[in-house]
Amino acid sequence: MSSCHLDLACARSFWGALVPAAFVFLLSVAAIPLPTWLSNLMRPIKGPLTPSLTLQEAEALDAAAIAQEKAGVGEAGQGEADAVAEQVESRHFWKSLLLSWFALIETLAWLGIASFTIIQDERVSVHVASRFVLGLTWLFATVRPIVRPKLTPPYDLFILYIINIAFELVSLGAFAYNRHAYGTPLPPPLILTAHILNLCVLSTLITIVLSMPLSIPSRRVEKAKIVSLR
Repeated sequence: MSSCHLDLACARSFWGALVPAAFVFLLSVAAIPLPTWLSNLMRPIKGPLTPSLTLQEAEALDAAAIAQEKAGVGEAGQGEADAVAEQVESRHFWKSLLLSWFALIETLAWLGIASFTIIQDERVSVHVASRFVLGLTWLFATVRPIVRPKLTPPYDLFILYIINIAFELVSLGAFAYNRHAYGTPLPPPLILTAHILNLCVLSTLITIVLSMPLSIPSRRVEKAKIVSLR
């Protein structure tokens, strides 16, 4: 088994797995009921990442529920209920499902790469462990949009995507720098392609999150009054 020095690529692999895993660990700890004094210490971290509904989102969801109830008792047509429900759900929740699908692809890819690395004759333990850890962090990103779907951007996942894309850019930058400065050959085409595909997936995930609405408008609020001074 070959050794791993801090100035080699395994250092990037180590930190590229440790930082996302530490962030997911903090999110998991923040979700656990804690003593008051410890909860107060975690509040600066937990507060911005706690799922919440704005007044407009609550009104929109309430309108959909009322329309469904009226349709059930015959006070309103089924078409109206379906229209309201579609406005609240179909236009927004599909993005959470898409986030989960891309995260599942990342999970299977990293676990597959880790499994393939194990069967190789020459392997570095840091590479194997880091890829398994990355697979587990992406498993969290797969389950999170399904267990707690949100109409608005999931800021915890957004930060996780930013962390991963930052380390991916560092890795690609290191390949280019080593080739330019030291004449080090680029990785094999298959590995380089995997890095580029990973960067594309991460960019797609960030784009999906940025395309999600910051709030869900309610039909009970007149658009003319939103910008009115009175």
